[in-house]
Amino acid sequence: MTRILLVPIVLVPILWVWPQRGTTAAFYTNPQWRDQPAIVRVERQINLDFMTADSSLPQQNFSVEWTGWLRIDRDGQYTFSTRTDDGSTIEIDGRVVVDNGGAHGPTRRTATIAMVPGPHRIRVRFMQLAETYEFYASWTPPGEKDESALPTQQLFVHKPRPAMVFLTRRASSLWLLCWSVLALVIASSSSTTRSVTTTVVQQGSSSTSALPTSFKSGTGMSINQIYKTASPGVVDIFVTA
Repeated sequence: MTRILLVPIVLVPILWVWPQRGTTAAFYTNPQWRDQPAIVRVERQINLDFMTADSSLPQQNFSVEWTGWLRIDRDGQYTFSTRTDDGSTIEIDGRVVVDNGGAHGPTRRTATIAMVPGPHRIRVRFMQLAETYEFYASWTPPGEKDESALPTQQLFVHKPRPAMVFLTRRASSLWLLCWSVLALVIASSSSTTRSVTTTVVQQGSSSTSALPTSFKSGTGMSINQIYKTASPGVVDIFVTA
């Protein structure tokens, strides 16, 4: 049983990285997302960290587009937001939810929409003209007060199948459940491994004089051997853990 439980304990963490998390980021060397992108890569987060890590990329007159799937876990009103310099948009299922487009200084735009559980197509766009730039995309799920970056664990490069949506949503719970069951199995196995002390009670008094030395020391004797060795006056055998 212990070995069986070790299998899901080892395999369930794979659900934290597979199906592939993140989005497909396309970098264009113009601010209109025209022509073929200069770079296409998978990014686990929707931000511009990859630009700061690659000094060969132009820092002016460019645009970036992130596409993927966002897993929604419960019904409710979701607030999406961008704060950018210059323009940006957030699209959900082909519909522009946040429109913060155009050439402008640091500007924040928010929008709230009702969403249902399951995978939803998401596209985030950002364009930069001249001078400094700024980009931050966030959301606030229902029941939350503070906005946060879109979570990597709920972003998928490709649309996940329903079974994967179910499993990835519950990966942490499944892993903890497996560990809990394993702990119970180990505890149960330990409780059945006991040291046995046998006391043979003769009529009217307790005596072990008729037993061999090996039994008195607690080793080497089975119950059948005890019956054969003990005197005919044996009436009870008590076994205590």
